[in-house]
Order: sequence, then structure tokens, then C-alpha cells
Amino acid sequence: MQTELSSLVSADTFEIDSNTYSLEPFIADRWESITEILSRAASFGDASFNEWAVGVLASELSTDNLPLLYCEQHLALTDYDYAVRVDESNIKPPLDVLRDWDTLHNWIVVQYQDDEGRTQYVTPDDDANLKDATSITDWGQRDHILRAGHATTAVATNLGRRYLAAHKNPQWHMKAPIKVKGYIRGKSGNRIPSSEIRAGKRIKIENFLNDLSGTGLTFLVTKTDYSDRDEVCAIQTGTPDDLAVYLAQKELVDERLLAA
Repeated sequence: MQTELSSLVSADTFEIDSNTYSLEPFIADRWESITEILSRAASFGDASFNEWAVGVLASELSTDNLPLLYCEQHLALTDYDYAVRVDESNIKPPLDVLRDWDTLHNWIVVQYQDDEGRTQYVTPDDDANLKDATSITDWGQRDHILRAGHATTAVATNLGRRYLAAHKNPQWHMKAPIKVKGYIRGKSGNRIPSSEIRAGKRIKIENFLNDLSGTGLTFLVTKTDYSDRDEVCAIQTGTPDDLAVYLAQKELVDERLLAA
């Protein structure tokens, strides 16, 4: 993999963190691109079931003027960098937030292929950590089958626990980008020009009506689109889930193979 990447990204590795989690054996399925392989590896998270991300940063940050590869754990949403209120004058309506029930799963079965190519399963009956009793009590049992591809029992179980940790409760989502004109407030109350809002930061909605905890809703900024003409920045939010993307792509490929 390092040889394949040598002409595409920087040799610098200071933005590549290690989560010390071993994926061996890790097998590339069919003719996967380098992007797909790296995203799939990141989708397994770490041994503590945290979500990780992989991507490239601007070439100006590297010592050899090539795009800089990074690998890091997603920022915790217990803190934030930007703040908005639904009634602020610099927020362009609408500001629509919804709760997603379709991705709520709390009883996980993982299907995988062992080193001999045989289909195996690991369920909550094998490992109780693949279900969440509190979520089942609160929302009812919601089963889900993950198809992990080639994996060991340990890796498949870790994958299931990582998925459970991310999906055991209903998630809040923005129906559309948050649009701010002129500036956005920083955590300390300082005004940050809307042109300087960056992906990878966290944004908190301080006074959303349905936030019963009173602490606000915090999202990861995944993309920004700034218009210099009207000084408006459209902020897309939500934690990118490489695991969900990989599983969806695998389901599509499997369906096409069955239809062939």
C-alpha cells in the first residue's frame, strides 16, 4: 500500500495517528480502489469502538508539496468550536433538525467469512456486548445484520460493537446546511468571519426547542461552501460514517452479483 501511495500523497506521516488495533488478516475485496481500502480499514475504528477517519489535507502543509494523508479519531462531540442560536440574526432560515429513527439498532448480528472462505455469524447470544439492554428497554429491540466480509471472529465482534455504539440511540441530523452570514460565534463568544469556517470543527446549536437536556446539540462540520458575493457560508454537518458507507457499497455489489 505504501508503494502505491508514494506518487500520490506526501511521504510525511505526522498527521497519521495510530490506534494500535490490528486488522490482520485484512483482505481487499475484488478490485477495490486505494480510497475504498483506506476507508474500509478506518471503518473498523479502534479497540475502544471509537470512530476513525482517513483523508487528505492540502499539499501546502507537507514538506514535499504533495497532498498530506491523515488518519485520526473523530472529535468528541462533548465540546465545540462554533456556536449558533436559532434566533440569531446572522442565521439564514430555515434551521431544520430531525431525529433519525431508521438507523436505530440495538441487537447486532455480524456475518463474516473466515480464512477458509466459510460464512460465519457472531450474535448477541455468542457475545452479549452485541446488544444494548438500555436501548432495548427504551426503544424496543431493533435487529440489524452487518456483513463484514473477510474477518476473524474478534475483528467481526469489534466491528459489531463499534456499529452498536454508534447506532444504539436515535441520532439528530440537520435536514439542510446551516447558513450563516458574515460571521459565526466561537466557543469563547468571539466573532469568526464566515469565510474562515472550516470542516473538521464542531458546531453547537445552543437553544434548539427539543433539546431536553438544555446543553444544546453538537454536530461535526463535514463540509463548508462559502459565497464571497453575499458572505454566506453553508455548513454541512453530521459525523461521516465510513462503516455505513462501506456496508452500503458492499450490499450494492452483492446484489449486482446475485442478479448477474
